[in-house]
Amino acid sequence: MTGIPEFSEPYHQDEIMRNFFEKLSSDISVSSQIVAADVGAVAGAGFRSILCLSPEETKERFPNSLQIEQASFCSGLGFADIAIPQSGPIATPKLEQIKSVLTKLPSPVLIYSGSDLRAARIWAEAMAL
Repeated sequence: MTGIPEFSEPYHQDEIMRNFFEKLSSDISVSSQIVAADVGAVAGAGFRSILCLSPEETKERFPNSLQIEQASFCSGLGFADIAIPQSGPIATPKLEQIKSVLTKLPSPVLIYSGSDLRAARIWAEAMAL
């Protein structure tokens, strides 16, 4: 035995990707950072939109949200990108912006950030307004 699990059914990337999504409500799931190559699997998992909540400080170091936006468009998904502070409290106007964007994006929506826990926390703060 090699330690590699054997599968009785063919490997499906969409099935594997579903394991990376944490469902928060019927319309909202979260994940950690994704890349443009993941967008097809996101669409295949049934999402209709993607919301990027990347920290403002990482925009220069990780400018992949444009590629994810383009891949979303090509896959027929809605997309929004809201820069948020990396640390400290998130200002009420920014949380209101997140809440507003979520009412306009087709659902279900996948929200991603540096971690799924961070994305979930920000979503909960916005919904608590």
